[in-house]
Order: sequence, then structure tokens, then C-alpha cells
Amino acid sequence: TLFCWYQRRVRELENRLDAKEKLIDELEKAANKMADDIFERDNVLQQMNDEVEKLEKDNNEKEETIKTLEEDLDRQEEEIDKIEQDLEEKEKECDELKDEKA
Repeated sequence: TLFCWYQRRVRELENRLDAKEKLIDELEKAANKMADDIFERDNVLQQMNDEVEKLEKDNNEKEETIKTLEEDLDRQEEEIDKIEQDLEEKEKECDELKDEKA
């Protein structure tokens, strides 16, 4: 009968609607998981970028320290050279004084 046909059709449409609602729920869950994964990935990338920046800063500070130490070493070597020259001159003066006394 026509009424039975309408009932079957309504049930069929209700089943299709239920299936579509379930599919929408699954798609929403998948989209939320993707959003969470993207957020998590972005957090990891930000942490990595922060770590790289920290390492670069540390590296720059160490390079500055090395430069300062090298400059200090150069000054000390110059001072040592000057002291050695002064010592040689004093030794010559001492030798000359010994020769004069002898």
C-alpha cells in the first residue's frame, strides 16, 4: 500500500540521515585530531626554533669570549716580547760592566 511505501521511504531516509550524521561526527573527530596534531607540531617546531636561537646566542657569546681571549693573549705575547728585549739589553749592559771591571 501507499502508506507502507511512505513508511519504508521515511525509514530509508532516516537511516541515510543517521549515516550522514555519523559520517559528519567522524569527519569532525578527524578534523579535530588533525588540528591537535598541527598544534602539537607547531609547538615542537617553536621549541626547536627557541633552542636553535639559544644555541646561536650561546655560540655568539662563546665566539666573543674567544675573540677577547685571543686579544688578551696577543697583548700578553707582546708584553713577553718586550720583557725579553729588556732582559737582553740588561744582560748586554751587565756583560759590558763585567768587561769594564775586568
